[in-house]
Amino acid sequence: MENWRRNLLLLMVSQLLFRVALTLVKPFLPLYLPELGVTAAPEIAFWAGALSSVNFLGQALFSPIWGNLSDRYGRKAMVVRCTLAVGVFNLLMVFAGNVYQLLALRFLMGAMAGFNAAAVALVATTTPDKHLGYAVGMIQTGQMAGTVFGPAIGGVLAELGGYRGSFVAAGLISLSIAPVLIFGVREDFVPSAAKRSKPPFSTGLRIVFNRPVILLMLVVIVVAQFGLQSSDSLMALYVKGLYEGEYLNLVVAGVLGTAAVANVLMAPLLGKLGDQYGSERVLVLSLFGLALATLPQAFVYQVGSLALLRFLSGAFTGGILPNVQAVIGRATPVEKRGSVFGVYASATATGNFLGPMLGGIVAAEVGIPPVFVLTGACLLATGLLCLVFLEKVRHDQKRSSPA
Repeated sequence: MENWRRNLLLLMVSQLLFRVALTLVKPFLPLYLPELGVTAAPEIAFWAGALSSVNFLGQALFSPIWGNLSDRYGRKAMVVRCTLAVGVFNLLMVFAGNVYQLLALRFLMGAMAGFNAAAVALVATTTPDKHLGYAVGMIQTGQMAGTVFGPAIGGVLAELGGYRGSFVAAGLISLSIAPVLIFGVREDFVPSAAKRSKPPFSTGLRIVFNRPVILLMLVVIVVAQFGLQSSDSLMALYVKGLYEGEYLNLVVAGVLGTAAVANVLMAPLLGKLGDQYGSERVLVLSLFGLALATLPQAFVYQVGSLALLRFLSGAFTGGILPNVQAVIGRATPVEKRGSVFGVYASATATGNFLGPMLGGIVAAEVGIPPVFVLTGACLLATGLLCLVFLEKVRHDQKRSSPA
């Protein structure tokens, strides 16, 4: 098997397991808060957003550093570091006695995280450019497949053994990934002396601000992640208001899982279509589709309708992340992709931070449905921005090309 295909397969499986570890507990944090003494509904909505956001705040602050270090010392080392750190902090969360301790541990876990960006950077440096959209689509498939199984497993564990047992399971799963990466993934990496002399943030940021298309992709990813996380962090509470049956945890897992299933099915396909017809075109269509699938979620009255709209949201999300990553990868020199994807990870984490935090504030003030209206409008505006920018680029290219 070719080296890039072997790495892709192992990283996809590792991504799946890592995402399972991350999503075992996260969707159920609002339901866990009463065990930590948070009982009032507005407080639960606020802390649910804060606990989801603070993890990504840590990622936003530290991801550029990890990205730069991956260019200096190798992307594989950063992926292994991430799995070990997340495993340890999940185990420590078992002993959290109040919401403030849990908040601090989730911040530290986020600061040490960054698996997806490191994995994408590793794949991007070993995969031929003509297969890049497909490859990052497969990484996305692993991520979203884990999102399918994670909440489902977490729902079962929560029913059987409580939420603290889910933290233990998440920690052990994350720790088990490291040996697979250490002994299975191959990376031919030779650091250069020039790289070691540069400050941690300079390389990636300089490339980003010198290439408008990369900067635009970072705006897209901030808005897309904002839209996803603002609703995901509140989904348990939203479903609770629509569903009156016994097995709430399992129903929440099912609703979240529908989006992940659609993403698993569509990410490789839409990534490959981006390779064939242009990643930018598929990206714009996916942004508009996601916006139109998000807005009606504010007006549903039953779980079935919500699940259907979440499925459509997941399908269109499958066209956003792989094509954003493919555009960034093609626009970045191979030897600098770790640094640039570190900035990408910081932008992703910024969207993930803003989503739950602002979503929690909006939900606490005026309710959950307006959150879907806000995120849908932001996605529409971003789609229009991409469309205008890309049309301008095409127009400039036609004018500059020889007759």
